[in-house]
Amino acid sequence: MSIEIAEGEKVLRAICEAISLEIRSPPNPDRVYARSSCTDHMLFIEIYAQDIPSLRAALNSYLYLLHTAIRSLEMLAKR
Repeated sequence: MSIEIAEGEKVLRAICEAISLEIRSPPNPDRVYARSSCTDHMLFIEIYAQDIPSLRAALNSYLYLLHTAIRSLEMLAKR
């Protein structure tokens, strides 16, 4: 499964850093593998899992992290 995010350059850079830290230490590396890559305008996340429940758990985790990072950056921008 892959996730693609398009954002502005500064926002994308911050999100890429947050995601790359999480991907380096997955909760269960025997069941889930993920990798990410960034371009100037896109973030790509690929998730590979041994089974559907592991894929669902990883997908939920990464989506929640993305949501939280974007919301946090939005709140900072409003200040």
